[in-house]
Amino acid sequence: MSGNALPLSIRTTPPDQTAERIEPGLRPDGLPDGVHTGGVWRFNGEIWKPLDGRPFTNAENHYPTQEAEFLAAVADLPFFPRNWRVEERNGRQWLVRPEAQIVPPREIMNRSMFLELEQSIREVNSRGWEIGDEIVLAYAENGEGVGQYFVLDCSTAWFRPATDGVYAADDTDRVKRFFKQGGLDWIVQLRENGKAVVSPLEFQHRHKFDIERAGGGDFRHVYASFSRPVSLIWARFEQPVIIEHADRANWDQAIPHSWIVTRDPLSYNEQSKYQLQWAYSPITYKHGGGSGD
Repeated sequence: MSGNALPLSIRTTPPDQTAERIEPGLRPDGLPDGVHTGGVWRFNGEIWKPLDGRPFTNAENHYPTQEAEFLAAVADLPFFPRNWRVEERNGRQWLVRPEAQIVPPREIMNRSMFLELEQSIREVNSRGWEIGDEIVLAYAENGEGVGQYFVLDCSTAWFRPATDGVYAADDTDRVKRFFKQGGLDWIVQLRENGKAVVSPLEFQHRHKFDIERAGGGDFRHVYASFSRPVSLIWARFEQPVIIEHADRANWDQAIPHSWIVTRDPLSYNEQSKYQLQWAYSPITYKHGGGSGD
């Protein structure tokens, strides 16, 4: 949040005197909805959300949020449709959307939806934006009667260029929590196992000569083979790869027969050809440096 300070009394200002304040529910972290903005209103059959809020719970002022700028910057991505507009009423700016239904993660039966959401949020981060709050998924119909799933609450989103990997945009932990809420603990374990394979010092030391032979560079993209151990005797990849075999594969613990580590992402065709699952990659930033998660 940035810009000119607004009085705290603005929290109770509606878009119109006939607007109905929606009673807040609870966020995934247990705090009430509207803790930042003061809450949302129903007016003219739509939901009006303030584009100002407190940067922290006991702040003495409201400040403009970056939610509209964020949504405009990622409107081409899945789960971030342009089903909104900005209006100015009663001394406040508002994000106006159709009324939506919150979708609890436990009710999402399609695993591919989780994986698509994960990739979309990784792309959000790669552009230098961070959602900055727990992920809440909602469902609404657009003006043409077509249903859309979208990330609902982005009031704390902010732009943080990746000038330093420690502070670069990264919602990875929020995605993991959303997965766990949806019962996808196995995927979370796979991501953590894959990241552990390429811990910066140990991996580089173990494969120093292989990396030098391949011309150097960062081997940080990790794929898992659960169907069989992978061998370069019969597998032919389009780029140099490093293979590590687990002492003992264990599906329940998301430990595969083989880890395949690459310098660049594998194509979908190669992943499919060798029945590989993507396990981990650092976020590749498009706004400056940053080493990712």
